[in-house]
Amino acid sequence: MRMHGPYLATSQAIAMGITICAAPDLDEARKRSVALQDSEEQCAEYVKVTQWLLAQVPFLPPMLPLLEERPLDIILLSNFIDHHGRAARTTDISTLKDHLHCWVANVELPREGQEGPLIISPRINGLFDRKRANWGWNSLFQVKLRHGAVKMNHKGLPSFLYAEHDGPPEHHPKHLFRGPLLMQAYRCIWTSPESASREPGVGGSGRGSISRVNGIDAVSPATIAYVACLLRHVLSSEATWKEQDPKVFNGATFFKKIVKFLTIDNCAKPVLAYFQRSGPPDRPMTSLTSILRSYVYGEIDSEDDGNESEDEFEAAIRTLGEQHGSSPSPST
Repeated sequence: MRMHGPYLATSQAIAMGITICAAPDLDEARKRSVALQDSEEQCAEYVKVTQWLLAQVPFLPPMLPLLEERPLDIILLSNFIDHHGRAARTTDISTLKDHLHCWVANVELPREGQEGPLIISPRINGLFDRKRANWGWNSLFQVKLRHGAVKMNHKGLPSFLYAEHDGPPEHHPKHLFRGPLLMQAYRCIWTSPESASREPGVGGSGRGSISRVNGIDAVSPATIAYVACLLRHVLSSEATWKEQDPKVFNGATFFKKIVKFLTIDNCAKPVLAYFQRSGPPDRPMTSLTSILRSYVYGEIDSEDDGNESEDEFEAAIRTLGEQHGSSPSPST
């Protein structure tokens, strides 16, 4: 789930993916894909997840012919992996909840006739209270969101994705995916909670981080989207993780929209420029994932559901494309 999204139906993806990948040739694989009666995009996702699993477990590919003869074993294997994927997601959510209060600043309010501002902490008796937290440039929007005056669906861009700024609305896309809360949450999950408050590239102590254990030393659109989805859940009104009404919030679509956004050159350029300034001045501009990798790990060698509401992802992509004088094109 960490590599393919927190909303992935892991057991289904692996069971169907193994069935397709175990085919003796491409023609048979196509026939099995058609027989599943799922969309071509869905079958491609099944295969992608299963191929990733086969690459991670070297002894599994030779076992595919044996698994094909034992459908029950495929079901058991897929459910086993699904169970551990859900457990990992639960652990990551708990980790964010435990450390989020450390990253949210106090609210300072001026007081007439008195020296010094009134400081309101987002913590009550040492516990984080999101109702008292300062969410940044659109905190008024957050108030309306909490009281139900505004409903946020999967087409909206949460404020934690943005860096603080006072510019006009048309400048908002330039500050996307530069929010300090998002970066700290990313480092908390992938490189340890202690590293979230330390200098880039400095990890924590104790047991190895998720990145180290799994040999991950690069940031990808999917890993960013995974953390963004978890952080959105933690900051939402939902007490537990559950599948929401897709007409209100489609988590899988939200994940895919972030991944799509982070693979568009013109949309990535503002983020590139920001992280370029965070590193050595003579570092060449390369790619979004390379720059983010340096920041996190240190210096190392859309779909339409029929809703007519504004899709902020598409609006941001369109705005950045116009500002760069060309239409967005996939990164190479």
